[in-house]
Amino acid sequence: MAYSEVNLTRTMPTTIVPPTFSVSGPAFPPIGIPFFPGGISRDVLERVLPPAIVKLIEALVGQIESEVVDPLLYGTPPEQLGKTFEQVYRKFVPQYLSAAYVLVSQLDRNPQQLTTFAAQGFFAADRTLRERGPALIGPEATTAALMGLAIMTRITRRAIATPAAIVAKAPQDAASQWAFHALAHLLTLTTVVSFLSREEHLRGGGINASILAHWSRNYAQHVYHLSKRVGLVTPTGPTAPIPSENDEENQWLAEAGLNTYRDLLTSEDADGQ
Repeated sequence: MAYSEVNLTRTMPTTIVPPTFSVSGPAFPPIGIPFFPGGISRDVLERVLPPAIVKLIEALVGQIESEVVDPLLYGTPPEQLGKTFEQVYRKFVPQYLSAAYVLVSQLDRNPQQLTTFAAQGFFAADRTLRERGPALIGPEATTAALMGLAIMTRITRRAIATPAAIVAKAPQDAASQWAFHALAHLLTLTTVVSFLSREEHLRGGGINASILAHWSRNYAQHVYHLSKRVGLVTPTGPTAPIPSENDEENQWLAEAGLNTYRDLLTSEDADGQ
């Protein structure tokens, strides 16, 4: 039987919450271009980049796999995942930014090409989650990851298209928090999709991947809220009652006046046209 024989719903420690911690670095790195197996195919990279640059990006992705992804999946018990996450996050950010800056510099900051690369990566992640997620990390974790992915897909398009002058006016504290949560989401998504993409499930890692999938939604929700403060999303007033229990996710949905994250993205796309 496949690795799905593990009952993730029963064994996953539900009390583990996603960590937050202080970091320094650029407020708005070129995030949103997913670098993970299958995220951006080699043939697509080779059509727009010199061979040496393709090899450089692939080497950086391989470094992320071995130094960041594997410790999260296979080298850490679930109760210590937060501590390991903080450690590998500090490795992931410079490695990811190196790959992203190389790509951005080669594309000469062409928003359309950047959007295309990001769209392909997110589409590949969506497909992998839908096809392999329910069996390997559980339906709930898969849904959580897809919700976070839907949010970040829209925010990424906005981030690429938003003029730098608007971003420059953002409060520094909000911009720094935005960058942290956006990169934290990308790290969790990268790890989950990497787990689902590789035929290494007998090594374990399913429980940690499930936890990280839930964290990815949490980080994405924070990015959405912070995007209002930094000018990427236009704030709107509540259009539906906020539940009395003040649950964060229900409050987010009530504020949006929508039942699903995908409805929100469709609505924002229409408003932005």
